[in-house]
Amino acid sequence: MMSENIYPTEKEELLKILSKDDLQKIQKYYPFKKKRDEKIYELIHENGVSCQVLAGLCGLAKSSVHRIGQRGHNGNNGSYLTNNEKNLRNYLNKMQTTVEAFHREIKRILRHGRK
Repeated sequence: MMSENIYPTEKEELLKILSKDDLQKIQKYYPFKKKRDEKIYELIHENGVSCQVLAGLCGLAKSSVHRIGQRGHNGNNGSYLTNNEKNLRNYLNKMQTTVEAFHREIKRILRHGRK
């Protein structure tokens, strides 16, 4: 593995330091993704662990670990949305569709007159 060549002892040192619970928490299939991502973010930012070494330990792609390290999560569109935010996003999408249909109708009326 490439990370073992670049960081030959970091993986072993990290395995000595991490508790069994923490090691389980950062695994790819840990059922609580937000807690997993928070722990990975903490290891990168507070402890300076490399993304390559973490990727090797947790089973995620290096790009996913890097994204978690940048944003604190690996969610789509960059966030965990609350129900209110989801409802607002849906409402705004419907409003946009309605405004676009209204705009098309106005353009049609201006071109051809009322029918």
